[in-house]
Amino acid sequence: MGYLKQDSHIFGPNIRGKEPIIRSTLFMGTTSVLPMTKIELPENRRLQVGPTGSVVLVSCGEGDEANIITVGMYMPISIRPPLVCIGIAPQRYSHNLIEKTGEFVVNSPSISIEKEMHYCGVNSARKVNKWEETGLTQLPSLKVNTPRIKECFGHLECKVVNSY
Repeated sequence: MGYLKQDSHIFGPNIRGKEPIIRSTLFMGTTSVLPMTKIELPENRRLQVGPTGSVVLVSCGEGDEANIITVGMYMPISIRPPLVCIGIAPQRYSHNLIEKTGEFVVNSPSISIEKEMHYCGVNSARKVNKWEETGLTQLPSLKVNTPRIKECFGHLECKVVNSY
C-alpha cells in the first residue's frame, strides 16, 4: 500500500527536550512519557513521533482478525496536511484487512523488539496469530478500531481515504 493522508492520531516518545497507494488523516498526536504514558501532541509535532528508521510495524484488522505486518516501505511526504506513504503488496493478508476496514496503525518500534519485528515480517497471519506468537500487546486506539502495539513508542492511527 502506498500514500497515506492520515486521518488519525499519532503517538510517540517524549520529544519535548531535545503497490496501491492509500491515503488517510491524522487527528491528534500523543507521546510516551516514562513509564509509557501516552500524551497528546499538537498538530505541528505529529510526524515527529514517526519511526527513526525505515521499518515500521503496521497493525490492521479488528478483533480476532487483528494482525501485524512488518513494513519496510514507509515515508513521511507532507506536514500540512500530514501525509505518510506505506507499501503493502495486494497479495498480503494485511492488504485485504486494510481494504476491508479502511483503517490501520503505523507503529514505531524500537530495536528492543527486533525479534518480534522479524517474526511479523516472515510469517503470515493466514497461518499464525502474530499477537500470541510474539507476545506483543494490543492497545486500544483512540480514533480507529485497529489496535496499536503497546511495546512501540509511537503510533499513527490512520483511516484510508483513497487507494491506488
